[in-house]
Amino acid sequence: MSDDPLATLGRLRAVHPIDLHWSAMVRRSTMVLGRIEAQTVQLVLTHGTVSRRHFEVSWNEATGQHQGRDLGSHNGSRIDGRDIGQGAVPLRDGAVIQLGDVCLVYERMPPGLVEPPASVHEPIPGVAPQIVALRQAMARAAADPAPVLVRGESGTGKGYVAQELHRQSGRRGPLVTIDCSAPRAELERQFLGEPRSRLCEAEGGTLVLDTIGDLPQPLQSMLLRTLEEGRLQPGGAAEAIPLDVRVIATTPPDLERRVGAGGFRRDLYEHLGRWTLQVPPLRERRGDLLLCLQYLHARWLDRRPEHPVDTLTLSAEAAEAVLLYDWPDNLRELDRLVHELATAPHLPRPIPRSRLPNWVRHSDPLLSDARITAEVGPPASLEALRQPAPTREEFIEVFERLEGDVRAMARHFARDRRQIYRWIQSHGLSARQDDGG
Repeated sequence: MSDDPLATLGRLRAVHPIDLHWSAMVRRSTMVLGRIEAQTVQLVLTHGTVSRRHFEVSWNEATGQHQGRDLGSHNGSRIDGRDIGQGAVPLRDGAVIQLGDVCLVYERMPPGLVEPPASVHEPIPGVAPQIVALRQAMARAAADPAPVLVRGESGTGKGYVAQELHRQSGRRGPLVTIDCSAPRAELERQFLGEPRSRLCEAEGGTLVLDTIGDLPQPLQSMLLRTLEEGRLQPGGAAEAIPLDVRVIATTPPDLERRVGAGGFRRDLYEHLGRWTLQVPPLRERRGDLLLCLQYLHARWLDRRPEHPVDTLTLSAEAAEAVLLYDWPDNLRELDRLVHELATAPHLPRPIPRSRLPNWVRHSDPLLSDARITAEVGPPASLEALRQPAPTREEFIEVFERLEGDVRAMARHFARDRRQIYRWIQSHGLSARQDDGG
């Protein structure tokens, strides 16, 4: 770590109100944040609920951390959902700071990282350090024909990353996705089917192998041979045919454990990991949460042109609750919040905390698990929302309404895709081929 007291170590970024475009680098010197420019105020944040001298950020040499302190402000200061009173409070990476009606997020900054402007229109929106580094790595990987392994928890947006890699690559062929959690017979048809397999359909383009760790071992061997030789021999064909396909594989973070346990071929893992990209979970980039909320709401409106155009403007208390929730299902769960808010009747603007769903509203991570359970019950995860198995009529109605989209059906029924495939087969239906990743 640099001994220069001016060395940049972190960033304060205003994330609410959403149109308050403000950020400031914080260093090892003591810095005061206030509303009015003055000799004793180094960080000027012009907002009516911020005091002239509101908040101090200083460096604690003993702990190697920044710390925050309220300066007797009129509206007070909160860190991670708690009033901080008079003492100094350590700032963890991702700390949520509320000053009046303004919400800030504190982020540790890697040396040399350039801050881009925040845009809701980015294919991978956000300016958190992890997302900036991801986009930079994507730009390097996109132009290279070698395979890419995209790692991340469920719902982090691995499919968006695959789509953007394909777009940036400039490959003229299509983007084709194979869901490796499908039943083995279905996978064999997609890999080796006649007259054209899904691999052949991706000729000149990109093949996305979703949840690659679920691929059966016999097909792992076939895939490795195809990738190494650049040729594919479909079932029943007399000879192999050349194949020009760029492969992107997506996986949860546990693929190495499968390799170590012998469930996934190490040589295939090494081949697929020529480029490895890590997609961070939302809880590790809280500064992008409200930007992602706006992005998903814009996408929600695009799919519903008949719906009145509206904004999901949050109160400061509601924004704080959203920022403090841990989002275990990541973007998928944030998308659920967008849908619930966008379809709620007579919802005032700004949206108060009291009108957020219970699973977000009662999410203060600083409360003990016992107290949360006693007062409001556990947060509603997809597992907790699981319903009994649908009847044939119920399943077919949802299947037709969602046009056989396995991902959407898995979200609707709160089940994994393997279960959805089993139900599809038992009811004599055919899943839609998903090219979106």
